[in-house]
Amino acid sequence: MGDAAATANLAAAVGDVLPSILGRDGPRRYLLLVQQPAEARGSGGLPGNWGEIVADGGHLELVASGRISDLDDRMSPAGQRAVEAGPGHRALYGYTFQDQLWQNTTLDPDFTVAADIARQLWDQTGGSPLDGVLSVDPQAVAAVLTLVGSLDLSDGTVLGPDNAAEFLLHGQYLTLGDDADANSARVDRLGEAVDRAWARLTTGDLPGPRVIATTFGPVVEGRHLSFASFDEDEGVVLERLGLAGSVPRPERDGVGVVTFNLGQNKIDYFLERVTSYRARWDPLTGSVSGTYTVQLSNAAPAVGLPAPIIDYGGPVATDPGLAPGENFLQAYLYTALPPVAVRVDGELVMRQGGIDDRGWEVTVVAIRVPPGGSVIIEVDVSGAIAPDGAWTLDVVRQPAVNGDRLSAELEVVGGAAGLAVDGLEPGEGGTLRVERGLDGPIRVGVSAR
Repeated sequence: MGDAAATANLAAAVGDVLPSILGRDGPRRYLLLVQQPAEARGSGGLPGNWGEIVADGGHLELVASGRISDLDDRMSPAGQRAVEAGPGHRALYGYTFQDQLWQNTTLDPDFTVAADIARQLWDQTGGSPLDGVLSVDPQAVAAVLTLVGSLDLSDGTVLGPDNAAEFLLHGQYLTLGDDADANSARVDRLGEAVDRAWARLTTGDLPGPRVIATTFGPVVEGRHLSFASFDEDEGVVLERLGLAGSVPRPERDGVGVVTFNLGQNKIDYFLERVTSYRARWDPLTGSVSGTYTVQLSNAAPAVGLPAPIIDYGGPVATDPGLAPGENFLQAYLYTALPPVAVRVDGELVMRQGGIDDRGWEVTVVAIRVPPGGSVIIEVDVSGAIAPDGAWTLDVVRQPAVNGDRLSAELEVVGGAAGLAVDGLEPGEGGTLRVERGLDGPIRVGVSAR
């Protein structure tokens, strides 16, 4: 009954804000960012294309679109732009003005933060004020094609619901050359696909709400589609719907990993991340200690693929000497408890550290993963949560090409008998454990009955 009431309340809230989002009370303007997770950023991937959407009286129109580099060309150089964000974001992502570049607006894993940075940069292009930001990636494009049908592009490419995600993530880089003209052609082809899909979506006949919800539900849960409104009431409803793409503040315990592609290529198509957390909790004192482990595996070959996928794609002057197929990335390791040691492949690289970012301790490590190889990062944590007889685990999730997996195991001092368990199952030696993919929100925990 409680769930039914909550669903009814949410439906009523959606009914209250949807008309205003669609321009009932006057035109609304939204920025569309098309992300490429094969070149990872915190909120998903490099935003390679943009669009400007106007909603007026329930009618949606894509009034402008282009390459993301077009927006940079309209502005003063990075370093002369004004971007305001919290101190945690600035310490983690604002170095050398990285978050002042349009291709890095999505560095932060919290899309509401990324959207606000995009809004600030948009204002500096001379664009009309924005009311929100919408983000889609190739999986979201594929979901749209499930509803509107296949697209015939001008170069003869046919994109449908079964091949769109794979083609946009990887296949398109196999069919054109390696030079600048080829790169421009790829960006333009993606822009054409988005323009045509949008036209179909807003002018064609669509199935009923149930089919639309079934189609987009997994895409939203996986954060492949996000929408942030700058209206406070609308933002609350979008948060409840899971559309806002925000990062939860850890209630008690928590972990997560975010990776940022430093090689300026599309090698993250081959990146797989498997994570685990082993913790020991004392319900009487609230003390918790544990180890968060992240295994980064790179299935990219060293030869046989075009340069945009496996070679360094940045300026020659900043080439770090990457070998073909080597994945060069920055790993942001989120823990709710203070880190006391960080090891990479067993070697101690940091005794303590962590930058406070909205309730999380974030440790940053630069990693090179060889072609066909793996790297293991371990973070030891130790601290205390409220001694109220409850332990919960929140997880920071990043939309990625290959979905992450997490296994968590909790040892309860004194045993788990008599505790109420949510989302955990009995493990070996009296522990509690969970193992699942991170294609949706996750919070597990135990508490006194």
